[in-house]
Amino acid sequence: MKKILAFMLSLVMMSMCCIYASAESNTETFELMSDSEASPRYTHLGAVSAGIKEKALGFVLCESTYACMHENYTFVLTCTLQRTDGSAAGWQTYKTTTETFLELGTNGITETWFAPAGYAYRTFTTIVIKNSRTGKVVETATCDSPVIYK
Repeated sequence: MKKILAFMLSLVMMSMCCIYASAESNTETFELMSDSEASPRYTHLGAVSAGIKEKALGFVLCESTYACMHENYTFVLTCTLQRTDGSAAGWQTYKTTTETFLELGTNGITETWFAPAGYAYRTFTTIVIKNSRTGKVVETATCDSPVIYK
């Protein structure tokens, strides 16, 4: 019962799509999804989110999370720090980390990386859900955070 209650609470919190970005260190600005934006419908996922926050000394905090209550699945979560200098090359992967989760509920990755000035940065989240018995991919989802400029 506690797991279900905790999951439902996390779904409510994540459904608010509270992705944050900060232009100044130690100041958080929350951006909520507007009513006109369509949110994707998932078969196995309750929610997916990406967040980025500027920290002191040139570092950024990147967060990638997901929520799922289905059993017998393997969850492969990737948190990628992307950057662009505004050129035609677009968004480039700067740092990335991947973790595999077997437990259901809300899970995530939090990484702090150095981010040199002169670029725009965002966190890009990818979640791949596989059937634990067959290894077959049953669902994939992505999302990205708002952009911060350094």
